[in-house]
Amino acid sequence: PPARAAGSAHSSRTPRAAMRAALCFIAAAAAAACAAAAGPTPPASCDGAPNDFPITSPTPKLVRSFGGGSRYSMAGTNISVLHLRGSAFEMGQQYGSLMREEIIQLFPDMYTYIDEQIDNFLEKLPESIRKAIEEYGVPAALQITVDATSPYTPQHWFDLINGMSNTSGVNVTDIHRLILFPELVKAACTNIGAWGAATASGTDLLALRALDFGLDKPLNKFPVLLNFHPT
Repeated sequence: PPARAAGSAHSSRTPRAAMRAALCFIAAAAAAACAAAAGPTPPASCDGAPNDFPITSPTPKLVRSFGGGSRYSMAGTNISVLHLRGSAFEMGQQYGSLMREEIIQLFPDMYTYIDEQIDNFLEKLPESIRKAIEEYGVPAALQITVDATSPYTPQHWFDLINGMSNTSGVNVTDIHRLILFPELVKAACTNIGAWGAATASGTDLLALRALDFGLDKPLNKFPVLLNFHPT
């Protein structure tokens, strides 16, 4: 379990107040980080635009189902909501079937994006990876990342992407490689977590990760909210 922040276990503040305080701290830290990064030559990872999309809460509408999984649309947005049920392989099959067209379209777009952006990351990569990219291209570097991380990857992740490949028709190696692009470039995503008194229900842990890829990147074409219901 995560280490408790000082004073969080016995805070006299209400859950809402605790959450507000946490968010204020995070906002202040983010503002300080942005201020520190400001200058004539900002780092490549900070060249995005602010997200000014409004907060929306449309009612999900069922689009279709496959196996035990279902896909919903969100009126007025391009967001899909998926509920996946069963084993890891079965949930992967549902994912691959319900999002098949989008997955097929996304792969060439993402590889084009990676080829265009990889120079921004080269200086941060180990020399062996840089040489692999220069001599054999990005897929070779992605495969090195697959080989390096596979011994430490739980089996259910392999089952999930095997299921996705089974119903989407996309090669499982391509899926595995593309999933690991953030690991290849050591991307620093935004993360926020809350637990205990900092949550409305007193749950053990709520965690959020934002990819921080920017609003103009291919991944934003098909945003998905995934709900896994493993059995």
